[in-house]
Amino acid sequence: MINDISWASYWFAISIIVAFYYFLVIAIYYPQECKGMLSRAFLSTGRNKSGNNPSKYLQAVDNVPAKSAANDTPRGVDPSFAILPADVQSVMDEIEAFFHQASHGSWVKSDLIRALQAIVSKYPSVKMSGFVNRLNIFIKLQAELHCSIHLVEEELALVWM
Repeated sequence: MINDISWASYWFAISIIVAFYYFLVIAIYYPQECKGMLSRAFLSTGRNKSGNNPSKYLQAVDNVPAKSAANDTPRGVDPSFAILPADVQSVMDEIEAFFHQASHGSWVKSDLIRALQAIVSKYPSVKMSGFVNRLNIFIKLQAELHCSIHLVEEELALVWM
């Protein structure tokens, strides 16, 4: 009976047993990490539990006009997933670069607002577009992420003055 087992089938069986063993060990000792890996893999497919595309739920639609003047984007479409006008993309890139650089120092909220005013003053066409609310959300998230500064609506309005 032992002579009927080939080395290939022996190593195949050993590798299956070892893989199953490590799967159980990881599942028992690291359940949260397993759930995190599975959810990241699940989200990378572009679907959530209900089968809908999650990108349309990742937007803040409060105070967003029904259609933007710049490229006629409908209300349910997040501009980060649509084609943005060149000037809006440019200001977003410059703001993102500014916050990346600002994360290496400590900033006071008033200085941060003045620096953002200087950036957006280079793009007067963006100020009149329908993307100001979305850019405010972008600025708010970048400020919280990189500088731990929480901006409210009144302070964000100062950026555009």
